[in-house]
Amino acid sequence: MRRSNAAGGRASLGTYREKRNFRETREPRGRVQRRAGRRAFVVQKHDARTLHYDFRLELDGVLKSWAVPKGPSDVVGDKRLAVQVEDHPLEYASFEGKIPAGHYGAGDVRIWDEGEWVPRDDPHEGLAAGKLTFRLEGRRLHGTYSLIRIRRNAEKPQWLLLKQQEPDGAAPAPPAERPAERESPRRRGSSPPPSVEEFRPELATLTKTLPTGADWYFEPKLDGYRALARIERGRVTLASRSGADWTERFPALVAALQRLDVKDALLDGEICALGDDGIPRFQLLQNIGGSATAFASGRSSRAPRVVYYLFDVPFLNGEDLRGTPLSERKARLADIRGRATPLVLVEHVLGAERGAQLYAEQCGHHGEGVVAKRAGSRYVSRRTLDWVKVKCHERQEVVVVGYTAPRGGRKGIGALLVAVHGDRGGLRYAGKVGTGFDAETLESLAERLAPLSRDEPLLDVKGLGTGVTWVEPVLVADVAFTEWTRDGLLRHPAFVGLREDKAPAEVRREVPASAPTTPPGGSSDARRGVKITHGDRVVDATTGTTKADLARYYDTVSSALLPYVAGRGLALLRCPGGTGAACFFQKHRTPGMPPAVHETLIASQGVLHIDDAVGLLSLVQFGAVELHAWGSLVSDPLRPDWLVVDLDPAEDVPFSRTVEGAEVARELLRERGLEAFVRTTGGKGLHVVAPIVRGPTYDEIRAEARAIAERLEQDDPTRYVATATKQSRPGRIFVDYLRNGLGSTSIVPFSVRARPGMPVAMPVSWEELRDVDPMAFTVDAVPALLAERRRDPWGAFFDSPGELRPPVARASPKRRSRGTSGRKRRRTSRRQWP
Repeated sequence: MRRSNAAGGRASLGTYREKRNFRETREPRGRVQRRAGRRAFVVQKHDARTLHYDFRLELDGVLKSWAVPKGPSDVVGDKRLAVQVEDHPLEYASFEGKIPAGHYGAGDVRIWDEGEWVPRDDPHEGLAAGKLTFRLEGRRLHGTYSLIRIRRNAEKPQWLLLKQQEPDGAAPAPPAERPAERESPRRRGSSPPPSVEEFRPELATLTKTLPTGADWYFEPKLDGYRALARIERGRVTLASRSGADWTERFPALVAALQRLDVKDALLDGEICALGDDGIPRFQLLQNIGGSATAFASGRSSRAPRVVYYLFDVPFLNGEDLRGTPLSERKARLADIRGRATPLVLVEHVLGAERGAQLYAEQCGHHGEGVVAKRAGSRYVSRRTLDWVKVKCHERQEVVVVGYTAPRGGRKGIGALLVAVHGDRGGLRYAGKVGTGFDAETLESLAERLAPLSRDEPLLDVKGLGTGVTWVEPVLVADVAFTEWTRDGLLRHPAFVGLREDKAPAEVRREVPASAPTTPPGGSSDARRGVKITHGDRVVDATTGTTKADLARYYDTVSSALLPYVAGRGLALLRCPGGTGAACFFQKHRTPGMPPAVHETLIASQGVLHIDDAVGLLSLVQFGAVELHAWGSLVSDPLRPDWLVVDLDPAEDVPFSRTVEGAEVARELLRERGLEAFVRTTGGKGLHVVAPIVRGPTYDEIRAEARAIAERLEQDDPTRYVATATKQSRPGRIFVDYLRNGLGSTSIVPFSVRARPGMPVAMPVSWEELRDVDPMAFTVDAVPALLAERRRDPWGAFFDSPGELRPPVARASPKRRSRGTSGRKRRRTSRRQWP
């Protein structure tokens, strides 16, 4: 008997099509088309909001699809999180190209692997049971794999993609008995290092001040190109951090790497060009230009001395060293360097006192600054607070989006128009760069930019006048400047050079984070006097977010978050073992809780609450990830001051329909005399929240929220349900009014959610609601967004409480047609945020 597939019934492309505008994207509209014979599979590298890999298997005339953040592994026993997404058409297997900014999945899509897949048993039964085993025959991936479902009832079902031992070898331990996956397991044996094209290096976080403590290495910040070198049996591949192949560009460096006494290795470092004083100068790398090979090999008398500074070794001689402390990796690196002169070990000092001296020397001699690295840290492929950089002066990478015509006696170009990417993916104008060029550079830039011209800009720019030539945003420049203006523009920018080791999609405004500190005799972070122990414990395996990262996030957003938390009853979702282990809610004080976490007796029950950032960080130290708050203060517990309408969509409901529901709920609240605000919830849901004048009881507020929920269901029962027992009905939005009771809680603005990717519940404006991607608000993204925003969309929340008016006639507000926002009904003076 034919069974339905595990994606929720018959194969369908409805969700896929609803998320896309095929007039503006080249993605295929496609159709369900069953065909006999071999089943295809494809893996597409998708450089969207975050780089990930889309894994697709042909079944029932569509491509069953999973997003794999770290990509499939070819190492037996490796497990990769795979989040199931909507079915895609078969035509998508050959799709490559750029999805335009502002559209679902915006970013570059490239085929990473493709071939045939053969299921071991009936694939429909396997998907339904939550374990599908199959064989892949592709260009990169070969052998037996399993997809094992680990979370069925999530918004997007979560699976593990596991590489299995082949039948003629030793069988691996059952997945349930294997240890939980670490981001950087240490493998021994003959494991070759990964390719430099796919390997992502560890990146440093910008801070304003130096970290403190004795367990930090401090290195000079080098002014060059970040580069990775892979060695396997004498064959060397040299590449930029973005994967560009530089093997032929720097033959002298390749020759030196070939002379190293190693079987295989993956090395991390920086390629620099040295001036006559022996100091790296980024401009000298620019001078190499198209004659890089001649200069780097020493065949030109005008060539600067090019060296490869080495500072880490993630893989060496069959060992994955990423899980070992940095101190051990540095020792292993020192053992292999040998006497190859173009290869230089980066010098370092240990301890904050000597680090401060090094920083002063660097700044006093026109250096770039320092990079500080925690001595006991492991190597992770992301930006981290275990590596931080402190600059002597402001520098920023920018994307070139246009240029002006030269004036007077100047030739080539006048000024560069530059931009940075915002946190929702689009480019944001960052100003003009008109200084820092010499005549040769101006003419060289004109030659590079001429073939890139386009008719219209790819970003919102006004008041720039005429004489502007817009270009495709493919070049990345490095500029020095004095500060950022309130309008998000660079003040006094000067051109330093073009960066060939950075991809345009990586360019974001760098916002300094708080520097980590280490208490004397300890290896933990200390923030506002709160000691964060076990800071390197991974909270979310999909992103590598650690407990220290979580503390840094809550510390950074504390001023924005605390107005919704301070003095209110709290429910905590604690995940002491990380989000992949057992998490649990806690509402009452237990032994060992820090003194900054208080408890007040209300209705014979102890209620947790905090007052300030110290209390907030104390909760993080105690293992809290999510914060849920009462609708009232503990000082006035029986009189709530907000009302929450929770829109919880079924899995098959697109976000656009949830937005429509939120806008209708807003109008219903306005009928009751209340102004509403909206926030994302860390998933596809939305909370519509109305501040109210204290007076009504919880029972009265809950009755109002229930009336709104029932009104929505009455007006359109095909879209909304107001009863929890109906929540599982597909295609509908559950309107939950039970958040409005004594002791009931709701997620607070800026709280992290204990879900893969570390999403954040984010306040947004009604004007921007239809354009946001709710999953774009993450622990990594939100601090920068807060630093850039022009106004707080919830800034008037506590200043605009409403009083409930007597009930009005039950004529329902007209539902807007798709694509019409609430601002067409009522214009406000709000500016779009951020």
